[in-house]
Amino acid sequence: MTNDSNLPRQLTKADLISIYQCQIPGITPYIPQAGSGTRSFWLSYLGITDVTLFPCIKDAKNGVPIEEHDGRVLDANSLIPISVAQNIAQAEGTLTDLRGKSVLGTIDGTLPQTLNGGFAVKREIYNVVPTS
Repeated sequence: MTNDSNLPRQLTKADLISIYQCQIPGITPYIPQAGSGTRSFWLSYLGITDVTLFPCIKDAKNGVPIEEHDGRVLDANSLIPISVAQNIAQAEGTLTDLRGKSVLGTIDGTLPQTLNGGFAVKREIYNVVPTS
């Protein structure tokens, strides 16, 4: 979602499932391009597969596939999964900043930046970031 989003910043897993199953009109749920680990993880978390992809879910904008962790595709009526680690690295200038107007929201009442083993969405990641 964006900093001027029409969506609440506090969502539950049930809210997200409803959005990604096209049950809430006026919201565009995005996912990264095919082959993305974030895409596979997110769809699995929501109980969706590429075979059962709902028609409102978009993985391209203006015919261009959406890359992982690119918040520039968002407007006030859309959302996309973005890694917290990527968001922090982009904000700190370690990686190219692709956040656009995106902001991270909460899921089931837990802030995404909180180091919390009980957070609703967990995925082990390994980043190798070349720096000089």
